Amino acid sequence: MRAAGAAVCVALERFFRNGRFCVYRAACKKKRVPPLSGLSGSRKIRGQFEWYHGIFSPHTVCMGRFLVCALARVRVVAGFHARQRGYKMQMRRNLRLSGFDYSQNGFYFVTVCTNFKEPFLSEIVYRFERPISILTPVGKAVEETIQYIHNNYDGVSVEKYCIMPNHIHLIIALGNACGGRGNPPLRDVVGRLKSFTTKRFRQIQHSPHLILWQRDYYEHIIRSDEDYAEKSRYIDENPMKWLITHHKI
Repeated sequence: MRAAGAAVCVALERFFRNGRFCVYRAACKKKRVPPLSGLSGSRKIRGQFEWYHGIFSPHTVCMGRFLVCALARVRVVAGFHARQRGYKMQMRRNLRLSGFDYSQNGFYFVTVCTNFKEPFLSEIVYRFERPISILTPVGKAVEETIQYIHNNYDGVSVEKYCIMPNHIHLIIALGNACGGRGNPPLRDVVGRLKSFTTKRFRQIQHSPHLILWQRDYYEHIIRSDEDYAEKSRYIDENPMKWLITHHKI
């Protein structure tokens, strides 16, 4: 029974979060407020209700805050009792290769997606018989950060990158593979990229609570020249695949 209660709490929280997001997007069209990427965690959601003061009454805002806090508390308690009874709760899957040292020399293919996969970064258009990526202000900030990391971080080289509307692809070389000194872990490089760009994103949107990226990222260890050529070709062809997938050509 308690396990069923935990599942109900998770469903209610997801329903409320998605409903809140849809209501806000509808309000964006009328009020012309900055776009919203969505948030995770009760504390961040409570802070994001500050956006609603110009849309909903103070009473509605207070009730929404109370509901989010209540759902978060009930979910924690229900989850504790479910674990005591031996039920397995949903766990976040680790995307890293177990036992592999991600600070050693080598090449890595990395993909980072925006939160809710919202197209914050660019727009792909077909001009002059080829795809062209038109960067948004956020996309330009991402490109500047990538170039800064490439030019100023010892032991790190961004061999190739592509900024798509809702994700980015990068080929990152660490350590002696790019002729530098030192081996910063891959997670630190990606973490700094996400941190710098998120800060700039919040400055552009004039809000300290918005989230630009998803929590994790995807990586692939490049182990051969053929693998490197395949990932490089994938980056080059990705804009055209986007146009074909979204029926823009």
